[in-house]
Amino acid sequence: MSDLDRVAQQLQLVSGGYVNAIQAMADYPVVVDPEQAAELKDHLLKMRAQLERASQPEDYGAVQSNLRGELRLYRDQTAALLEQLRRDARGAETVLQSLSAAVIANGVDYEKRLEADIKALAGVQALEDLGQIRQVVRGAVEGINESWRQLNRANQLVIAQLHDEIRALHRQMDRDRHAQITDNVSGAWNRERLNQRIDDNLGRGDTFCLVLAAITNFANISASVSPIVMERTLQALVKRIHGVAGADAMVGRWSESEFGVLLEAEAAHGLWMSGKISRALSSRYSIQEDGVARTVILIVDTSLIDHHRSSDPQKFRDKLAGFSKPALPA
Repeated sequence: MSDLDRVAQQLQLVSGGYVNAIQAMADYPVVVDPEQAAELKDHLLKMRAQLERASQPEDYGAVQSNLRGELRLYRDQTAALLEQLRRDARGAETVLQSLSAAVIANGVDYEKRLEADIKALAGVQALEDLGQIRQVVRGAVEGINESWRQLNRANQLVIAQLHDEIRALHRQMDRDRHAQITDNVSGAWNRERLNQRIDDNLGRGDTFCLVLAAITNFANISASVSPIVMERTLQALVKRIHGVAGADAMVGRWSESEFGVLLEAEAAHGLWMSGKISRALSSRYSIQEDGVARTVILIVDTSLIDHHRSSDPQKFRDKLAGFSKPALPA
């Protein structure tokens, strides 16, 4: 190989890495405003196309300059939006605290005033002067109206606070339910949830496939990296599976070193997808730890277990039992 060929090959490798980096930026942005994120993705994909057409040094320089500018703009826009959200939250908190304090401070006073106004009306029967009666009645009506408004404000505040408590309770219940059916390391569904979906499919007689992706060097990797790097690597692996199989694909952690991907597809498509998943996952993973990039190389083998609507469900379960490893401990 001549020096010129070697330089061309190196340039191709660097350019390919640059293209993949831009694609990753477009695929996995930090989304605060969906419209801004969509605009960023559109611009990044255009830059990727520009980079793929680049042939001169100035072409690469233009892409680099545009990329830095685009990322800087997105950072500034996102920071401004987050700051606005913080200001809005602080403003809402201040208003709520002010209203709450006012109601608490005035509530007892208005209750006492309401009692006094009612007593005044009760004493009207002892008066004989019509003008005095009218004055007492007018003052009592105004006082009762004002007391009613303040007590109504207090009730509305209590109801709003109760609604907030109910929403917070629902969110906590949702988090608790989600924690029971997901793997807290990888973020994928757990084996129990995946088994439930498999049983549902078998019960309905659906045609589907299960791809089991086994990390064959899991023990060596987990012994050589920190727990946080291992956790982030598994999370990145799950994202890659979704990148191949689709965001709606059901991905679950089947065992310590296995992940299951449930596909609503015939065996031929499942076999093709199994190969794609294996190639996508058997690769390098760049994982950040304390600001330093760690490289993790995973070796992943995939197996396919398919079920046709006319097949015996027990045969699928038997094949699955022969392929898979024990589940993670609860």
